Amino acid sequence: MADYYDLLGVARDADADTLKRAYRRLARQYHPDINKEPGAEDRFKEIGRAYEVLSDPQTRSRYDQFGEAGLGGGAQPGAAGEAGDGPGEERQRDEKKTAHGEEGPLAQ
Repeated sequence: MADYYDLLGVARDADADTLKRAYRRLARQYHPDINKEPGAEDRFKEIGRAYEVLSDPQTRSRYDQFGEAGLGGGAQPGAAGEAGDGPGEERQRDEKKTAHGEEGPLAQ
C-alpha cells in the first residue's frame, strides 16, 4: 500500500486542518456514489484508512515510527477483540451459564 501521506497528498508535518481538507477533497472525488470507475471504491477505502490513522495523534506517531507494521497486531493476548481464550472470554462464558443455566440458549 502507498504511504498514507502520499495517498492524501500532504507533507509529513501537515496539521490537522490540512489533513482534513485533503481527506474531504479526495473522499468526494473517489466516493463510490460519484465515481463509477473501477478501483474508485478501493481508493476511497484507502483514503479513509489513511485519514483514520493520520488524524489520531497516537496512531499517527506509531505510523511515523514503524510504518504500517506499527498499526496491526499490537494487541496483547486476551485483549478486547482478540480471538483466543483470554480472561474476558472466560468471564463471558461464565455469565452465559449463570444467566441461562447450563441448558440456556447461550451456554456452550
